[in-house]
Amino acid sequence: MPSLRTLLAASTALALCATAAFAEPACRLHRVASAEATVRDGSPLLVSATVANVPVQLVVSTGFRYSALTRRFAERAQLPIEDIHAPLYGLETFNVSDIVYLTSKVNDAFGATDGNFYERTRVPLLRLGSARSENEMFVLTPEGGDGTDGQPVGAFGSDYLSGYEVELDPSAGQLNLYDVDHCPGRVVYWSNTYSTVPLHVDPGTRRITVPVVLDGAQVDAQIDTGSAGTSMPLSLAARSFNINEDSAQLTPADVVLQADGRTLRRWTTEFHTLTLGGVIVHNPQISVIAYRDGQAPPIGSHIKPGEPAELRIGMNVLKALHLVISYGEGMLYYTPTRSKPL
Repeated sequence: MPSLRTLLAASTALALCATAAFAEPACRLHRVASAEATVRDGSPLLVSATVANVPVQLVVSTGFRYSALTRRFAERAQLPIEDIHAPLYGLETFNVSDIVYLTSKVNDAFGATDGNFYERTRVPLLRLGSARSENEMFVLTPEGGDGTDGQPVGAFGSDYLSGYEVELDPSAGQLNLYDVDHCPGRVVYWSNTYSTVPLHVDPGTRRITVPVVLDGAQVDAQIDTGSAGTSMPLSLAARSFNINEDSAQLTPADVVLQADGRTLRRWTTEFHTLTLGGVIVHNPQISVIAYRDGQAPPIGSHIKPGEPAELRIGMNVLKALHLVISYGEGMLYYTPTRSKPL
């Protein structure tokens, strides 16, 4: 799929020089795109864009493998629809309704009914903030509306995002994309003090995981801006925290609808602390999901599954951080968005 790097040719390279450390021209961050971003209650990260001259909301999902639009929106915008001769795999490996929010109903899914994509479109003109690009490809999903109700009509996935340094500032309502060509460690311009943690970027899906400590147990966690909440499989809860489906601390919640039409049982619970590098999140709310066969959703492809991402950190936690996901360095940089403990 074409990268948003084509935006570079059409937008002005803006240099951010917040401290003396950024004075060297070779070390400056070059901003490719900047757009208004919002996090509604119970939603993932949303960004304003214009697709084929139609203003829309799109999900920004570091956990979603492909960038996509709903078929209903493609029809509304009179976009060309093409068949994909070899289906693209990707949705069968994780719970779509927990990752991508397209309607106000928690169980509405975003994805093909069998978890694969069979159609695509090319957008003649795409605007993200002041940047613009042409002929960008998106896969199409038969689920979701056409956007006339104000709901998102698709998602920017990791196929786009992984080509950039991604800055998210929830308190300012801003999403910025930067060129990966800069001096290592020169990305945090808003604070003299910040935390870092190394990222693992899956070479196939481009999804990112980081080490965290949850109530004293070290686990790998996927950073997913396209997930409204934070979740874990029941198998991890049982193995590391002695929590099972009959535990008193679990509160039954709405079932999860998967792309194949089957449902998964879900509960919610509150943990004491989630430690991410130098930041401690107190009393995080986490969903516990009973995946089929007790397995967590793998982060590998349909053909060759990868290691399971045992914990998925969503926007209910990430919205409290001002962060930069550095795909180029394999590093997460972040500061709390408020001075009091999270």
